Amino acid sequence: MLVQYQLFIAKSETEIAAVTQLPNDFGTQAYFDRVGREVFIAAARGFAAFVKAMEEAAATGPIPNEHDLDSEALGRGGWTVPMWGPPLLAPRLKGRSTAQLDVMFCEEYAANDSRRYRDMIAYLLEASALETWKELIRECDFAFLHGRYRIVVPSLLLTIEGYLCEIGGVRQKRNAKPLRIVTDDLEPGIVSPVLFSVRGFLSEVYASHDFADARRAIINRHWIFHGRDHVEWSQSDCLRLFQALHTLCYLTNRTFARRRAMQPVPQTPTDRRPEPASLSCLAGRFLMLHCSCRSSGSSGTTS
Repeated sequence: MLVQYQLFIAKSETEIAAVTQLPNDFGTQAYFDRVGREVFIAAARGFAAFVKAMEEAAATGPIPNEHDLDSEALGRGGWTVPMWGPPLLAPRLKGRSTAQLDVMFCEEYAANDSRRYRDMIAYLLEASALETWKELIRECDFAFLHGRYRIVVPSLLLTIEGYLCEIGGVRQKRNAKPLRIVTDDLEPGIVSPVLFSVRGFLSEVYASHDFADARRAIINRHWIFHGRDHVEWSQSDCLRLFQALHTLCYLTNRTFARRRAMQPVPQTPTDRRPEPASLSCLAGRFLMLHCSCRSSGSSGTTS
């Protein structure tokens, strides 16, 4: 921001200097009126450019540091930062290939009688934010434990996409952008490396990749949902999606709860109270009652 401000000052001073050359009418009232307007216009243009630069900088999201970039590289390698690991896990894994990461994470989830895997599934099944997909996650768990990986991968992909649209409030929209949801809608103050790992992972899974090209090492959402990918998905493909959903859910749980709390609660008929009548409504009722009384009184006199 300091650099942008300095550029704004320099540009403004340059423009102001350009319009304050000594003319023939220097010192007259006409001179001050004309130059005053020109200086104001130059300063306004410079400030508008400064504001635009700040808006563009804000649109790119948080400024990454070295740990964030390592986490994003981990995500592009097919794995988000796991919630059972330290936030700065990514620097320790820097430089490892996707195949090496696959082996490491698969071994970690199999260790100690699959304790980390069982804890992850328990969290996903208990998360209220995933209530819509709970039974599907339960069936994915069953299929994974029985080695039916071909069923798990597309099911978890649609769960992740549905959850992203849910937390982004765009479930009814046709052209929702899940990557933009992760960038824009997450609550401030979250652990930055974890966010960058999710962004890196989704940018790879949702990457545009021509169907005529060779298959990439990381599963691709478009290839799978459009029937272009092969169906030889592995244990590591399932675990990377389980872990991504776990990381994403843990990361956005507070955002989801806040969004649900902001939704209006529908009132039951017994809870509704009669709205106060407006003055015009009361005046109309009074006029009708007055006319009715006069009409009754006059008919009684006549009879």
